[in-house]
Amino acid sequence: MRKRVLSIAMSTALAAAFGFGSAGAASAGEPIPWDAAKVTSITEQLSSATVNLYNVFYQQPPATVGSGQSRQYQELKYKTRRLKTEAKQIAAAVSAGEGHDETVHSFEDMMMLVRDARVLVRQIFVSEQLQGAADKARQALNELAPYYGADPLAPIERP
Repeated sequence: MRKRVLSIAMSTALAAAFGFGSAGAASAGEPIPWDAAKVTSITEQLSSATVNLYNVFYQQPPATVGSGQSRQYQELKYKTRRLKTEAKQIAAAVSAGEGHDETVHSFEDMMMLVRDARVLVRQIFVSEQLQGAADKARQALNELAPYYGADPLAPIERP
């Protein structure tokens, strides 16, 4: 019995550390009332912003193997592509009439992708144009966050 209690406690701690669970790491409180028209508009803006972010990212010169940033660059490339895909999916779902309960997992996935990308961005060089595109996507996510009871994302502070 003691092993089972420890296993449950360990699983709960790991889930909290990595942002899994029903509330997820993004949870700041109760979501505000769902406004389908407003959420549809925000998700369309988010989808557009993430497509732009993706396009701007792909216009950047890739990190070279000798730069020490190649692995981080490739991982950020993957996260950017996934973020674009998730944003398109949530926009389509909300436009089709799906609500909070049907889309919360996509929102949480996007927030985890953004958190991971924020760590990577601190490790590699990014242009001002890419930072601007990322800021627009972050702004749209921040507008969407209250509908999921999530904290807004602060801008990245660069050294």
